[in-house]
Amino acid sequence: MKYFTTILLLFSFMMGYSQNTAISEAENLIAIKNYKSAYKVLQSADTANQIPEIVVAKTDLLLNHNIGANSLRVFALTDSAMNAAGTRNPDLYVRFAADSILNALIEKNPTNYNLYKTLGDYYLAVNLAGEEDWFLSDSAVIAGIRSNYQMAYEHGVSDYKSLNGLGYTYMLDEDFETALPYLEQSVKLNKNFPVSQSNLADVYFSTGQLDNALLAAQQAFGLYTAPQEKAEAARKIAEIYIEKKQGDKAVMYYLKADDLVPNDYLTLMPLLKVEMELNNPDYANRTNQVITLAPDNPAVYQDVYKIYSENEKEKEFIDFLDSQKVYYRSNVRALAHNHFYTAVAQYEQDKWVDAKINFEKARSLFRNIFKSNHSVFKVIDSYTNAIRKK
Repeated sequence: MKYFTTILLLFSFMMGYSQNTAISEAENLIAIKNYKSAYKVLQSADTANQIPEIVVAKTDLLLNHNIGANSLRVFALTDSAMNAAGTRNPDLYVRFAADSILNALIEKNPTNYNLYKTLGDYYLAVNLAGEEDWFLSDSAVIAGIRSNYQMAYEHGVSDYKSLNGLGYTYMLDEDFETALPYLEQSVKLNKNFPVSQSNLADVYFSTGQLDNALLAAQQAFGLYTAPQEKAEAARKIAEIYIEKKQGDKAVMYYLKADDLVPNDYLTLMPLLKVEMELNNPDYANRTNQVITLAPDNPAVYQDVYKIYSENEKEKEFIDFLDSQKVYYRSNVRALAHNHFYTAVAQYEQDKWVDAKINFEKARSLFRNIFKSNHSVFKVIDSYTNAIRKK
């Protein structure tokens, strides 16, 4: 009996040594960006996906170092070599249903809380990827993030990313009070993770802690490097300054966002609004910048007109549209919308005759674009019928 016990202990030791060696070797390969080779090392150590530590390492590698993924079930990997175009060509495709594999391992190892955390990581990646018609509903995926991260957290297994993910799930439910401590812990563990700083800014903002929100948003702005993310952080800072009644500073950050990602509608519309509220003369040029983005899109005219109307500048809106007509003579759709929204503004200003003229011009132009049963003609009819009764 003693002999068999010795053999069993030796076998267990060798198994542990083997998996630790594989993980260490894989980590060294990951450090030099040889991701395909790293995966092959891990796969050779556990072809059946039965060793929790190896499966955790595989999942982390596939989620964080793939160069393409299909439904987060098939992952493309490569090593560090680049092609002539300066990009990497995938030369290994791995089919790996991490949720099924991890759930099966959790059943066998219910007290291995690294498995729960890793499953939470996987579900978070699915949510952030925005996969439509995935294997689970959005609500089930979010529930999977929360329940697995929560189980791991309650047993002392968490890091700044999982704490951020846990807070994020409560943010989605607008339960900001519950989200707050998780995000604060995430930032405490790693103050240089911009996503946690950004989410924390949102939670502080939503709970009325504007000074804290501003500090976190500024941290996120300084940490992000990608222009799109940095511009979004700049907009967030601008929104906080607006809430703090500091419009000039809001303008400064909206302009930073526009420099980072020029001509983004999400930047230009609030910038136009705050410039007009401050009576900043730049709002005239901003209006032209906005309309020029999509002169044949009715939503643009609606949004701009709303801002002018809220600031009692309807006449300026009409004058602006009149000045633009010459530029759109060859763009029938843009010219039609121009006449239509000129007419709407004139109608609201009780300029019935001018409004009727522009509605009819718009009708004539729209006939070149839409069939006679299009809803725009019904709208024009409702206006012109009302004008006749004036």
